[in-house]
Amino acid sequence: MNTKTYFYYVVALDGELFESRWSNFNSDCGVSGPDCVTATPLNPNPPPPPTGLVVTDPETGGKLVLSWNANATTDEIDHYTVWWGRPRRDYSFSASAAKQTTFTLSGLNDGSTYHVAL
Repeated sequence: MNTKTYFYYVVALDGELFESRWSNFNSDCGVSGPDCVTATPLNPNPPPPPTGLVVTDPETGGKLVLSWNANATTDEIDHYTVWWGRPRRDYSFSASAAKQTTFTLSGLNDGSTYHVAL
């Protein structure tokens, strides 16, 4: 989140998943020191939401096909997440849609109303 301070440490894992000791964890960055690292994101603003979500029924039973417009900043997008559920605003299910702009929901009940968010 923007304007929020995060503190972290780093561990290494070997081939057998044994962890190394924690790296230095410096929570007192008020005084500049060798372990204090600060970073500024290249673009601190969240990307705009995708637009143009269209849901179609291919009439093949238990499926809905979703499509949407690619986000204007696709180079900053890792993936889209599709949420869906039967009660309104109760998105019980979700799936990652990678960087694609189409997604097929399957395993749905014919004749049921589904609510979808992207």
